[in-house]
Amino acid sequence: MAFQRKYCNLFLVNIRGLTANERKLVMPIFNDSIDYDKVKIHHGRFIPIFQPSQTAMTPFGTIHFPNDIYEEDYANPTQNLINPNIIQHLFVHEMTHVWQYQLGYSPFLKGIIIALKGGYINNKAYEYLSKVQSNQDLSDFNMEQQASIVADYFIDTTNNFSSPSPHPYTKGMPLIESILKEFKNNPFNKQLLPRDNHV
Repeated sequence: MAFQRKYCNLFLVNIRGLTANERKLVMPIFNDSIDYDKVKIHHGRFIPIFQPSQTAMTPFGTIHFPNDIYEEDYANPTQNLINPNIIQHLFVHEMTHVWQYQLGYSPFLKGIIIALKGGYINNKAYEYLSKVQSNQDLSDFNMEQQASIVADYFIDTTNNFSSPSPHPYTKGMPLIESILKEFKNNPFNKQLLPRDNHV
């Protein structure tokens, strides 16, 4: 019986909801456009072998954090392996995928398309600053770029970086403010979801 219990535990994934502090952290960004009661945090990989230890995945409105980047409360991170500011940036990035999913988008299927286009090689799918043009809004960017834009905005506006030197997100802030104008006014707007899967 003990062996059977130990064997079964290898396949169990710890699941929790958002903490009260995590809700407070992201509420100013997403308002009530996310049903926070439906959001689940999985302490474990979505793909056990192929998901890197410091990569989160949010395929179906849930967030899968491997052990290296898992926190009991992302509003108050204690993980020593990674800068806590980067951990919160990652959390907001993944919450943007939750927002996309709950508004009817499929991060799982669109992520496969991006992968087939080579978007996850050298993180090409995430980079957006070199692609920004005037009069763009959030819908002009793929799902990973959207999540990066929202997370960059969060880090800059909350001044979460403790380093006195400029962090890499500040250089795009005027552009980010413009891109997020409609999102900040109405995060319920499904027209802001990605229009294509370009990388």
